Amino acid sequence: PFDPIVKDGYFIARGCQDNKSSAIIALYALKYMKEHNIFPQHTMEVYLGTWEEQGMYDIDYFLEHYQAPALSLVPDSGFPVCLGERGSFDGELTCNWPCSTEGIEIVCDCSVYPIPGNVTLRVPFTEELWEKCRQEKEASDTENGLGVWAERVDNKIVITAQGISTQASNPSKGKNALSMLAGYVCERELFGAPEQSAFAFIKDINKDNNGTALQVNCEDELSGPINLVATRLRLKEGHFAIDFASKYPITKNDFPFEESAAKAACERGFTLKVTRFSKANYFNPDRPEVQILTQVSNEVLERTDTPFVMSGGTYARKLGGNGVAFGPVFPGQENVIHQKDEYITIEHLMKNVEIMAHAIHRLGLYTL
Repeated sequence: PFDPIVKDGYFIARGCQDNKSSAIIALYALKYMKEHNIFPQHTMEVYLGTWEEQGMYDIDYFLEHYQAPALSLVPDSGFPVCLGERGSFDGELTCNWPCSTEGIEIVCDCSVYPIPGNVTLRVPFTEELWEKCRQEKEASDTENGLGVWAERVDNKIVITAQGISTQASNPSKGKNALSMLAGYVCERELFGAPEQSAFAFIKDINKDNNGTALQVNCEDELSGPINLVATRLRLKEGHFAIDFASKYPITKNDFPFEESAAKAACERGFTLKVTRFSKANYFNPDRPEVQILTQVSNEVLERTDTPFVMSGGTYARKLGGNGVAFGPVFPGQENVIHQKDEYITIEHLMKNVEIMAHAIHRLGLYTL
């Protein structure tokens, strides 16, 4: 729901886990310190942005006009503390040949960064195409309301793929409706070469999500293999365009992503445009701040967790080595970010305030 609901100790609302709860947690942590006359050695401030999932241009503006803090806690991850974030390599692949099917329409229900849960393809009705769509195939399994199906609506054939949306940084947690549609189209050979090549490219990119189709597969011990997923298909000036998002390993900032992917795209009849390249960041695990944050988290939660790296991106990556992601998600907690009925409990919020207040107090006793 876009209108928040409070029920049985739960907040249920869009963004309540990511990241509106974080803003509330930060404000209440400072309120607690003020009311209990706790005065750190350092000036403290809360700064909030609203463009974090659209390129983080707000934090770029902030850093251009204000001095970066000596240390920033970014509550956009999990506990005990996130030491590093994979880099982002996102792009647009445009087919070199114009679409030959007039009247074709395609709608994906997402931006670039989540995988789509629903994709709809509309094409002009022909008997030949309708007969292909009516063929029974194993790929169009509709168990639990998921799958791909076609119906005739007036003079159009409407093909709908229903999957499960989730973050593109962890596609295995969902079911990519665009991949499902691509498999459906390819299996039935519904179109001619230009259109078919786009669906085949999507199918190959999302086959393993490790960048092989774009020749950018790489990995390291810290973060594992690259994750790359096609998330959108659209028409751009009469040509099919595929949008993809990727999270690459922390130690691979110097990998020739653009050069390799452009070559692979050219071989498939596509042109690459890089839409975002954000380098991976890594916070030195030996710094005292890491030890303090880890200790506070483990004390309050009564756990023995260790720092970690993640695929998601936060403002920490923009802060020049002086930012770490810290909370609000507990280890093992269900991830409902960007999902229907996204929720967080009031108890969870209170525990986060406790952790954050303790962390700020401990860090205030340490000279940065």
